Amino acid sequence: MARPYRFGKVYAGLTLAGAAYSVWLCYQMLFYGLLWPAILFALAVPLSTVTGIGLWRKRRYGLVLLVLSILCGVLSKVYGWFHPTDLRLAYRIAEDVLFFVVMALIFTYFWKRREEFA
Repeated sequence: MARPYRFGKVYAGLTLAGAAYSVWLCYQMLFYGLLWPAILFALAVPLSTVTGIGLWRKRRYGLVLLVLSILCGVLSKVYGWFHPTDLRLAYRIAEDVLFFVVMALIFTYFWKRREEFA
């Protein structure tokens, strides 16, 4: 008997919604003259879209792209540790710990189901 895949469908849907939101942000950034941030957001849209579709359809490429996006998020957080910010240190540590815990839980969920992906 197959296990339900509700969380996987919800996460894939949220990934696709994030891609749509990134398109809207790109438009807003271009409207206000922010070219380079708009280009970076535009580059993330295909990755988010293909990841969401792959997770929704339970394809191996969706799982690989999910791991890639988690690694990019972790590298982005680590990169941010070495740059000054106006956030308080305690707030920043709490935010980073929460991010790492959530990413570990999401990765664990999909890793346990890796045999179901074609």
